[in-house]
Amino acid sequence: MRTVLSYLANSRYVAYLDDDNWWHKDHLSSMLTVIRDVEWAFSLRWYVDPVNHVPLCIDRWESVGPDAGFYRKHLGGFVDPSSLMIDKLRCHGALHWWTTPWPTDKKGMSADRHVFSVLSKNHVVAGTGKATCYYTLDPKDSLHAHRRRWIQETLRKQKSRSQGT
Repeated sequence: MRTVLSYLANSRYVAYLDDDNWWHKDHLSSMLTVIRDVEWAFSLRWYVDPVNHVPLCIDRWESVGPDAGFYRKHLGGFVDPSSLMIDKLRCHGALHWWTTPWPTDKKGMSADRHVFSVLSKNHVVAGTGKATCYYTLDPKDSLHAHRRRWIQETLRKQKSRSQGT
């Protein structure tokens, strides 16, 4: 679906938004500001509580860009689809990868890793440095326990700093 809709979009620049996520009002404008000089752009994202939809903390581990974060060694980094914008004219070779998950992926949910891999290896990127995407956590996700630990550790450190300890 993303491949076809990317080509059908009446815009050179394409951004994606999963149905359980949302953007800050400045998300698209900040992405457009940085993508003008590169081929694709990304923002940081907030982890959001799935029950009350409250932003918990900025993701500093997963969707943090090329050659960074938790996926650095295994995948060369990562950017969540809801946090990226692609210049479809300059990155057209990456678009068809939305249809192809990793061969070992039984659920078929890893096509975004393929797209990221092609983008990061073959195209110039810039990050906004701003967390303008809100990513709702899924307790059924296999990485949920890791994310909860990261969030709890971050919140503990923030509380410690605010108390001056």
